[in-house]
Amino acid sequence: MDERENAARKFLIGAQNADGGWSYVPGGTSSPESTCYALMAGAPTEGACWLMAHVHGDAIALDGDNEPHWTTSLAVIALGGNNGLQRRLVKWLLTCEGRKVAMGAEVAMDGNLRGWPWATGCFSWVEPTSYALLALKLHGQKNHPRVAEGERLLLDRVCADGGWNYGNPKVMGAALPSFVPTTALAVLALQDVAPARDVVTRALQFMNIEVRKRPSDLSLALAILCFNAFGMAKAELVEALARRQRTDGSWQGQVHLTALAVLALEASGEARNVFRLPK
Repeated sequence: MDERENAARKFLIGAQNADGGWSYVPGGTSSPESTCYALMAGAPTEGACWLMAHVHGDAIALDGDNEPHWTTSLAVIALGGNNGLQRRLVKWLLTCEGRKVAMGAEVAMDGNLRGWPWATGCFSWVEPTSYALLALKLHGQKNHPRVAEGERLLLDRVCADGGWNYGNPKVMGAALPSFVPTTALAVLALQDVAPARDVVTRALQFMNIEVRKRPSDLSLALAILCFNAFGMAKAELVEALARRQRTDGSWQGQVHLTALAVLALEASGEARNVFRLPK
């Protein structure tokens, strides 16, 4: 897989903007998500300077916007180490919380549980909560009360089919379907939670079936990273992802998908898994 990974990294190097960051597609405006994933995948470290220049207060912010951005979690992971900036970002994550919501009988979940929102002051969603939990656990906050509450929120949001939707498991009495990317992120966030073992096992079984039905690049990459974190080799998924690489080294010509594919291939080759939590 080294040849494929090298070709992908060449694509990422070529896609880097003059300001040091990365857009979702080459030539676009640099964004925190694509920059974070490119850095995780081993792209030039100048991107860290772009990220650091986009810290407003104690969180990542977009150009021309002082509002804290959900990619603060990704920045904590991407920057590595344990420097002063990371400690500031972690401190902000511990204070950020989704808004409590009064729930009626039509929505089956606990609206008092606080996870993390896409935007400050909004509802807690599965993906930003999962990213925040991973970032905090990777940086020594496993036992913090906010982490425990975030874990409870994910366990409260499990869908009837065993995985996770974006937010609600059921609305107006109708069970909502789960998706592989959201399920993979939630499982990764819960990988060290012993009481969640049965839930996680069922979610992995859901993913193992669903990713074969709808094998998007995003689903394949996140599923590979998730299975790998549990020591479950899935060679057929790795081969399916590898076959989708374009001649320019990318996946769909997109930076974040290419970076995620690199991380998945890297993990499958028994190298590091950026989302594996310490034992």
